[in-house]
Amino acid sequence: AHQWSLTMYTHTGAVKRRWGRRFGESFHPMGPYQTGDGGWIAVGAASRDQWDNFCITTDTVELMADESLYSAAERFERC
Repeated sequence: AHQWSLTMYTHTGAVKRRWGRRFGESFHPMGPYQTGDGGWIAVGAASRDQWDNFCITTDTVELMADESLYSAAERFERC
């Protein structure tokens, strides 16, 4: 992640802010999430296909019809 921060700063002057262990200003969902049984899982859904597969895998297919979740940027805004 540091190389991305350096590239962004070098080219745009933007300083990335900290988001703990999450990837700020990025794709959502993305990062480690605790499971119901106390374990951990790493999830990343950047593209629409990945989002659809995430919804199918997590048995939340109703989210696939929500147009406000179609893009990673829109999902990020809602987190």
